[in-house]
Amino acid sequence: MNDPWFSSLWTLQEAFLCTNAIILSHNGEAALDVSTFNLRPWSLHQLFTFANDLILWSERSRAPRAEPEFNELMELVRRSGLAELHLNNPMALLGVSYTRKTTRDLDRIYGIMQVFGSEFKVGLSREGADPHKEYTLAELEDEFGAAIIEQYPILNQMHVYLSPPELGKAWCVRGNSAVPMIAERGDLFGWDSGNRIDVNIEIGHTAMCKISTLMVNGSMWAKLSGRACPFANLQQAWRQADRSPLASRMLRSNWRMHRSSIPSIHMIALDRGTSFEPQVPELRILNVIGLGPNEYQHDLALWITEQPGAEDLQVFLLGRSQMGEEYFYTGMLLIERAIANVTHWHRVGICMWLTSHLSDSDSSGGDHPIRSLLIGETKEWQTLEGLFG
Repeated sequence: MNDPWFSSLWTLQEAFLCTNAIILSHNGEAALDVSTFNLRPWSLHQLFTFANDLILWSERSRAPRAEPEFNELMELVRRSGLAELHLNNPMALLGVSYTRKTTRDLDRIYGIMQVFGSEFKVGLSREGADPHKEYTLAELEDEFGAAIIEQYPILNQMHVYLSPPELGKAWCVRGNSAVPMIAERGDLFGWDSGNRIDVNIEIGHTAMCKISTLMVNGSMWAKLSGRACPFANLQQAWRQADRSPLASRMLRSNWRMHRSSIPSIHMIALDRGTSFEPQVPELRILNVIGLGPNEYQHDLALWITEQPGAEDLQVFLLGRSQMGEEYFYTGMLLIERAIANVTHWHRVGICMWLTSHLSDSDSSGGDHPIRSLLIGETKEWQTLEGLFG
């Protein structure tokens, strides 16, 4: 992993676009997968899956963390971006792209933009661009971020910040974020490419908000328009739904983002560096799923409601996604604040919740009473508009 291949930004893009490539040794021989009886060449996809499983295991295992060799290995894997290449979500690549080396700073955009499609061309590569204009990295980041948010408004928010973004830039990824396991499938949020698309399962998404960009005092911000519900209302609804007899259907769920045998109805992933960042180790883990009983997510939601300012925390409804016969909703945790005379909505994290199991149309039982709230059809959901950043 110290080979220059693992440090180049251009190879990060190429690896994402062709995960079925075969790994060769220095003398040109195919590396073989010896874990099966029928030896077969090892592909990049297998390497990325192994790295992703290693990262997930490291988050759940505490035994080797005191060993310097273990920490060195984990840092090497994280810096390489191998685990992120396993995810079918291009936002993950933006998060690790800044750890890769480039010849020029501007290549941090030019060297990764094609993962979103050949139509994504910004700066000097854009048709009709002034060939004499000298772009700064910040200008390219804004232009690239605006292009992503225009075409993929939900996918654009499917990540968490590992460090606080600068003022006005909490709407885009600039090398300081990661994609949690709850958002690993970009095709559920509008992403229609990649190498992990299911052909036998109906996948769909519906945006339930509008997100755009605009200039404010010479800086590019985002603007939100949609509906939001107080977080405390959803926290109570999630617990009530999980205590319902209908919750037993969750055990038969095919919702692949659940990595637990007893999943909860909701999943939360919080940004780092906000007043809602938990200090309890069990709740600080990026992928707070698959750790055991479903109380972990309920404990996290309850902890959030107990923090100062939680009464003002809102869940902005991003959209609805479908996987087969299952439906879930996606939201962004927001709180309003005023800094430098600019009042705006600032994000705290993202959340998702399953709703399809709460509809009992096949029997006389009807829908669960809390279902209307969870699908955004009650008075708790009010219009939310304003600057976002």
